[in-house]
Amino acid sequence: MSTRRSAVGLGVLNNLLYAVGGFDGISQQRLKSVECYHPSLDKWTTIAEMSLGHSSVGIGVLDGVLYAVGGHDGVNVHRSVEAYRPTTGVWTTVADMNLYRRDAGVAVLDGLLYVVGGYDGLSVLDSVECYNPNTNTWTMVTASMSVPRRFLGVVAIDSPHFKTC
Repeated sequence: MSTRRSAVGLGVLNNLLYAVGGFDGISQQRLKSVECYHPSLDKWTTIAEMSLGHSSVGIGVLDGVLYAVGGHDGVNVHRSVEAYRPTTGVWTTVADMNLYRRDAGVAVLDGLLYVVGGYDGLSVLDSVECYNPNTNTWTMVTASMSVPRRFLGVVAIDSPHFKTC
């Protein structure tokens, strides 16, 4: 990559790897920049910047859109969400989450984007909320985790026993 990044968000869309935001460790700034790795070319390219600098941002991919969820700017934890569509090559903002979150897990299930746990700047969270791109709304999932968690990996398994929001 052309930029050093720690606490970077990673996502795969259309067989390309995206490195989103992060912290460069030198300037004390959170990064707005995003880089895309093309495996067939073995090359990194820079794409459009986000509107805010984010580190510890959650990344999810739903219906051909890359979502950057929450994160922090070094002082403030965000509840904002930005969406990148490769077809347009730009980031746009979508509805804010209900809670401020960094270090959250993100997963997709049944056409919804789920954000799990994280840290709001004061507490580690046990809550889950989901985003519906058709209505541009976030809904809190009524069932919380039994233990608050951050820095977690999340995988969705399609099951007829899973209740969506």
